[in-house]
Amino acid sequence: MKCLPPSDGSIHTASALLLNLGAHRKLEGLPTVSVIMPNLNMGRFIGTAVQSVLDQSFEDFELVVVDSGSTDDSVQIVEGIAKTDDRVRLLVDTSRKGVSYARNRAMREASGRYYSFVDSDDLIRPQRLALIVGALERAPQHIAFSDLFRIDEDGRVIRESLLSRLPDEGHAYASILTRQVQGQHTMVIPASAIEKVGGFDESICWGEDFDLLLRLTQVYEVTLIKEPLYGYRRHSTSASASTPIRSKGEAYISILESNLKRNWGSLDNETRLKTILRIQGIAKESHVMNKYISWKIDPRFVRLVSLRLAQRALHRTHD
Repeated sequence: MKCLPPSDGSIHTASALLLNLGAHRKLEGLPTVSVIMPNLNMGRFIGTAVQSVLDQSFEDFELVVVDSGSTDDSVQIVEGIAKTDDRVRLLVDTSRKGVSYARNRAMREASGRYYSFVDSDDLIRPQRLALIVGALERAPQHIAFSDLFRIDEDGRVIRESLLSRLPDEGHAYASILTRQVQGQHTMVIPASAIEKVGGFDESICWGEDFDLLLRLTQVYEVTLIKEPLYGYRRHSTSASASTPIRSKGEAYISILESNLKRNWGSLDNETRLKTILRIQGIAKESHVMNKYISWKIDPRFVRLVSLRLAQRALHRTHD
């Protein structure tokens, strides 16, 4: 799949199809939540992932699994579970168009009022949907996150909380621009939010959830459930493990630069400066030195640094 820069503020062509979500929903008997689960060759883990969804104390949901042409036993595992629980729906798509396409496809087929995303190598704790749906019912103009915990290949908890790496509550856009945030894949959002900001950008090869989170937090505030309810699995065959660090860095830089370009006029100087410093840090860490150097000598950066130094000098004078 050819990777392109993130779209410049407009809804991606494929994502625009999501504006027709209403036509895909039944008029009666809608589930409250559609759990979206993309899959490609995660037969080792998908049974556990699906079962963790079915074990939720909140039962008014559907689980939409999109398999992108697995060559392992993933499809057979999900088919077997679906025969015993009609809340599980399996869509098989062999086009291999990527995880963003798979999630968008699932959302086009889904009928819930909220979308929850669970990767097929992860798992969730039984009270997760109940707590998050309750929070969103109390704050309908928000998107919600829960804390997450980290597990190893065998499901053992290796870190119980990553709360410090989650977005700020309330208006979170600036904080997500300026510091590393994890857990965007734990977000639960109103279906109407996708109609408003578009779905996952299918042109992005890495960081598609980060890109969507930035678009969402320009419109919606954030509610946090400060309990570790989502289990993020680290293993040798994950997309994260198999993606080169330079490719990750280039993708994040492209997303951040796109947001700076689109919203420069509405950002304060501190947010502008911190975002550029973050880009420089990512570029240095991922060995994208052309970006590091270009931002170091960019006149906007030089001017922002000068302003900060002048402000600090002024504060020292008053002290």
